[in-house]
Amino acid sequence: MEERYDIAIIGSGPAGLSAAINAKIR
Repeated sequence: MEERYDIAIIGSGPAGLSAAINAKIR
C-alpha cells in the first residue's frame, strides 16, 4: 500500500504528500 501512496504523492505533489501522511496516521 505504501507504493500506491508514493504514486499518489508523485501525481498530486505536495497536496498528495499531505493526504498520504493523513492516511498513514489513520
